[in-house]
Amino acid sequence: VDWTRVLAGQGGRTVALPTYAFQRRRHWLEKTAPAAVTAAEGPDTDARFWEAVEREDLEALADALQLRDSEPLAEVLPA
Repeated sequence: VDWTRVLAGQGGRTVALPTYAFQRRRHWLEKTAPAAVTAAEGPDTDARFWEAVEREDLEALADALQLRDSEPLAEVLPA
């Protein structure tokens, strides 16, 4: 594939990649540690969330997600 023709006019650029598999230069993002679970999160929060979804209770769902405004959720729950 002639990538210069395919990517012409799209702002693409070429990047030199290692030719030897064990060169220790990384070309991808590093892992990050997951955020710690706070006291407000956990099994109870998860259960409250799914109960609110099953009951289609907009206010309880907003409460479980700790949202001030429940209006954006109205689109994802059936009327």
